[in-house]
Amino acid sequence: MSSATAPLTPSGARANLGRVSVKAVLDLVARMRRGAISRNRDFDTFECVEAEAARARRICRYLRALEKDLARSRPRIGHGITVVVERAAGGGRRITIEVPEVRMRRIAYLSAEEYLLLCEHPDARELLDSALDPTRP
Repeated sequence: MSSATAPLTPSGARANLGRVSVKAVLDLVARMRRGAISRNRDFDTFECVEAEAARARRICRYLRALEKDLARSRPRIGHGITVVVERAAGGGRRITIEVPEVRMRRIAYLSAEEYLLLCEHPDARELLDSALDPTRP
């Protein structure tokens, strides 16, 4: 956001919003996933930090899509579908969903914080815990 589009303070000067931290973006994602924040109802929140809000929406959509893929795969895991969760550097995770019969493989790389957000969904947590590769540190 340029300073020309930054909101005015009560004195009429442009507000210096600065950069929002990664933690703030992840907090926004968590609130969006719980339904505690609405883009329309909380318009000012999204207007003030548009780039960070867009990033939060993108992460939220990514996690929802991954949840849906895991839910769709669940009945066939072990019967044609493989899900593997590997630990990555920095506490993140690499999640691989493989369907050999249609030669499809989805690999999702998540930071530690994104993985924790994904694990807030009870079904996803159960599936991911059972798919965690114990041979990897």
